[in-house]
Amino acid sequence: MEPPYNSMMYSYPNHIPLHALELQAIIKKVSAIGFDTLYGAFSWQDLPGNAREIFLNSVKRYAGASETREPRLDPFRGG
Repeated sequence: MEPPYNSMMYSYPNHIPLHALELQAIIKKVSAIGFDTLYGAFSWQDLPGNAREIFLNSVKRYAGASETREPRLDPFRGG
């Protein structure tokens, strides 16, 4: 069974991933916070207990995949 993980997307319905620079900003901000539980939109998505470890493992996994992608265009940021 695959270990639990978090997913990070710019747009889930459109399957648009976060850019690596945005992910780095999230990592920097969240790494300074101590937490052990994350709550999802539905109770089966909750991560009680070791959520910080799961989050950090997830962003490492995602960062490796997102480094090879081209920056996305963002109409709200003039791109």
